[in-house]
Amino acid sequence: MSVLCRQSLPLSGLCYDGQCLYVRLSGYASALHAASQKLGGEILPNNDIWQQLNEQTLPFFQTPDQLWRISYPLPHRR
Repeated sequence: MSVLCRQSLPLSGLCYDGQCLYVRLSGYASALHAASQKLGGEILPNNDIWQQLNEQTLPFFQTPDQLWRISYPLPHRR
């Protein structure tokens, strides 16, 4: 995740659930297309992972394991 944050990508969210890394991109269509081509992976249509994350309803919120949340501003890009 730290490697992705250092790249020039229109990232607006990252979430790793122990199995999958979810990447949220935001911006102009051309930037989104270029970033998705660079990253590869699978585009999930109508995925509500970000809503579930916000509402803390994902399965990992229900375990007794420690949960870490790291939040910091992304570097300013021109």
